[in-house]
Amino acid sequence: MANANALLSWAQSFTPAPEKGKDVYRATETPWHPIWGRGVFGGVLLGQSLAVAQDTVPSNFVVHSLHGSFILSAKTTVPTFYHVERLRDGKSVASRVVKAFQSGECVFTATISFFVESPSTRRGMNHQVSMPAEILKQGPPSRPDQDVDPALLAEAGQTRNGSMYECVRIPPARSEDEPERQKLRQWIRARGPAANEQNSSKSLDTPASSQRAHLAALAYMTDNYFIGTVARAHGGKRFNNEQSIQPIISSLLDVEAETRDVVGSFDGLAREEAEEYTKDSIKSDAERANIQLMLTLDHSIYFHNQASIRADDWMLAEMETPWAGDERGLVVQRVWNRDGTLVASCFQEGMIRLSRDKPQNKL
Repeated sequence: MANANALLSWAQSFTPAPEKGKDVYRATETPWHPIWGRGVFGGVLLGQSLAVAQDTVPSNFVVHSLHGSFILSAKTTVPTFYHVERLRDGKSVASRVVKAFQSGECVFTATISFFVESPSTRRGMNHQVSMPAEILKQGPPSRPDQDVDPALLAEAGQTRNGSMYECVRIPPARSEDEPERQKLRQWIRARGPAANEQNSSKSLDTPASSQRAHLAALAYMTDNYFIGTVARAHGGKRFNNEQSIQPIISSLLDVEAETRDVVGSFDGLAREEAEEYTKDSIKSDAERANIQLMLTLDHSIYFHNQASIRADDWMLAEMETPWAGDERGLVVQRVWNRDGTLVASCFQEGMIRLSRDKPQNKL
């Protein structure tokens, strides 16, 4: 496989901005804006916030939790500055609050906690949820040093349009189960290299910086398909839905080549979506609701077994949605490395609005 350090280098693509104040950083890479998104990919803000927070704690401190809130849609056309507030600096615990600003407005906040790993912290009670046995036995779609078959890559990974990860979805075992019983699974890993990889302001030259890059890259990838789990569990039409995608396409009519590319991408997304809903699906095409709007409100990550996290090797993500209502949905995600070690547990709540709803107030 080609050098997969693009996302790892991106995780350290920031520079201090002392003219903006103490512990303020400026992102030095253009963030990814997925074609279906209202703004910058949420994983960018998650991963970059963790990266700058890590820069303010000693090298022996390791992140164990991140709790983020998305406030406004971030843009690719203006720079992003990250303000780090040092809440606590103890001997074994440190806490940071990171606020991301664009044009003077806060677009994202995160509370991030760190601890000092030591032999004593490894003793005591230990357990974990196991990776599904059949998936562990089958293994990931390729070896760590091997390219994956492009035909297996999920369209929503959008590797040709700027994302820095690869995703291979495992076909869901559709049945008559309720939405809250569905489990959606996929393999994810960092891809490489990015065209601007050499512009990274820092190198992965020490074990600590390398581990921190892998942690930030994992945070980036946890936003892949996350809140979309609710729509998929209900069989909702997200991409095979003219009401939601036509405004995006119309906004690009003055750029013919780009418009053709976007239309082609949505066609691929619609086909991928339709393949999940065969004659054995939980809903027929006529019964599936059109998704008008979907956005993330908050996102939490609990990191486990941090030393075993390799973002450039395949990890299995399993997602399920225990609740949805009041135009919101909750999703739980577990992430294992290829050996079956649980490396992260994540939670996300988002807004899901159907096209039949016609709100008067702007978000």
